Amino acid sequence: PSPKATKYHDLFSAARLQVVQARFAAAELATGEKRKKQLDTAKQSLKSMQQLYPELGGPRWKSQYLELLKKIESASP
Repeated sequence: PSPKATKYHDLFSAARLQVVQARFAAAELATGEKRKKQLDTAKQSLKSMQQLYPELGGPRWKSQYLELLKKIESASP
């Protein structure tokens, strides 16, 4: 891929990861049903990304996505 395509691919991967991180952070601050809903939404966002882009942005991003998924799953009831 061209340098421009790589730049935008990285930007997209980072942005999607940050969305899931933000949802997870919101869940950590919430309690009860709101916490569960935020965790479910974070997990669904990450799973959707994984379905659309199985490589999760490539080696640079995949480990971060999978680490975050583990955190979400361990925090889920």
